[in-house]
Amino acid sequence: MTHDVAGPSVASAGQGDQQDHGAAPAAKARTDADRDRTDKAATRPGEGTGDICERLRRWTRAVDAEPASDLMEEAADEIDRLRLAIRRLADQDATLSVCEGGVTVTMDATLTDEEREALQEAANAYADDDCNQECAMIAATLRGLLDRTK
Repeated sequence: MTHDVAGPSVASAGQGDQQDHGAAPAAKARTDADRDRTDKAATRPGEGTGDICERLRRWTRAVDAEPASDLMEEAADEIDRLRLAIRRLADQDATLSVCEGGVTVTMDATLTDEEREALQEAANAYADDDCNQECAMIAATLRGLLDRTK
């Protein structure tokens, strides 16, 4: 009789051929027990409620597999870091957006009338100055800033 190097197939394990594949039913039973425990934990009152970080950390203690619990703990930490960044950005009138793995920060800047007037005067002074191309670039930059902060 030949055996597959990768172990018994799913079809043969499900047929109850226990003399050739004695370890397969025990492994399957353990997996079913783990699933049952996880399902019960998910349906307990209060388990599905609360902050996502709290739920991830609570599930971390329920998972026996070390890599899975490590990943859940890492996910909870990452969510906490993102929330902290969002709070800091909100304090600065900024917006954080995440799209397809890229993070964009947009600052919502507003200028007082005095600041706007000072920038306009500086842009006009640089535009009127015939010193060089650099003055024209500075004037264009200042006008661009004024346009973005309307």
